[in-house]
Amino acid sequence: MSIIHMGNLAQHNIRSYLTNSLAKIKENRFSLAEARYEKKLLQTHQNEQLLEDEIQQIKKRWQKLIPISVKRGFPFYRGIKSINGFNADYLPSSFYAPYILNLLNPINTKKYITHKSLSELLYGDIIKHPKTIFRSVGGRIFDEKYQPVSLDTVGDYISNTDSPLLFKQAFDSSQGLGVKLFKKSEKEILKKTIYNSVYYSAIDFIIQELVEQSQDTKIFNPTSLNCFRITTISFNNEIFIGSRALKCGPENSVVDNIGSGKRGVIVGIKDSGKLADFGFYGNGEKTNSHNGILFKDSQITAFPRLLETAIALHQCIPHFGIVGWDLALDKHNDPVLIEGNVIYPGIALEQICSGPIFGNHTDEVIDYLIFRSNMGGVINPYNIPIKPFAYLHTNNTIYQLSAA
Repeated sequence: MSIIHMGNLAQHNIRSYLTNSLAKIKENRFSLAEARYEKKLLQTHQNEQLLEDEIQQIKKRWQKLIPISVKRGFPFYRGIKSINGFNADYLPSSFYAPYILNLLNPINTKKYITHKSLSELLYGDIIKHPKTIFRSVGGRIFDEKYQPVSLDTVGDYISNTDSPLLFKQAFDSSQGLGVKLFKKSEKEILKKTIYNSVYYSAIDFIIQELVEQSQDTKIFNPTSLNCFRITTISFNNEIFIGSRALKCGPENSVVDNIGSGKRGVIVGIKDSGKLADFGFYGNGEKTNSHNGILFKDSQITAFPRLLETAIALHQCIPHFGIVGWDLALDKHNDPVLIEGNVIYPGIALEQICSGPIFGNHTDEVIDYLIFRSNMGGVINPYNIPIKPFAYLHTNNTIYQLSAA
């Protein structure tokens, strides 16, 4: 080996070491941020202490998957224990977000799957979509049928319509960010927003009409489109429901985001559509009602259809292990897709409402995640064909992960 080649190899090793070290620092900071969020979320539910046996159960469950001490998740477990009772199957976000999520969802395909302007192409007529007037992709503007249009055409339409229009960023609109309702009196502001998005900020967007929602959800807050967050998991050639909840926006809000205070509410819901007796504000405080409507007396009649639809949607993108679907019911009680989140589908509030995210599959999923982690996280997840055959042997059972 020449001296020059040895020098290049040394430089490569140094770069790899620095890259990996930086990644570990970022992961740890992400984990700390999530731990702080969960501690704040559950600060009013810390009256239960963890027993030594419970601590050992947490270590046995998750320590092989994370490079940090499980102590970081203890405030989350204490809060969950106070609300729902202890169960080591609950997954703290401080473990999930930096160390587990990327094993479930491949990084390189996340972004464009969540592009709102492309969702109708991706999911087709499996589900209804909000009526789209215009959308932009890569800085080009298209109409409802994906035909290119000029900025002048967009401006003329806005000038001649009396309907309020909803402007959304195509990416990163979680928690209501980048979402604004423009009324008839705000036409010029909307035109300027679109112009700036095209020529200055280079942010793709979508312009839609409002969805007229079901009476079953409208009663909780008529100004926001109150959506259902349904989390689906793809594992071992099966797609199953991880969590189910209804999100209700605060009074006079257009969006249903929960926020960090005592504003919007999230409440668990059974497969039958029966709401839980209690929901939770963004600060973790329990409540038995919203807008004067008791949860325990409420039934979402079309909810079983939403569960079926969420599974059908996930079948379109089975290479993602976990997806957080925001689905609504329109005035006809038909499911409507608002978005599917694969970049960071949250699990903290969802688990408080619905129980451990992996449910009865927790043992198998953890075994699989350990296997993927040991393989460097490079194999295709779940039921995506690869060659050669990939198998996971654990607990005297052989799981086929993918087939040729």
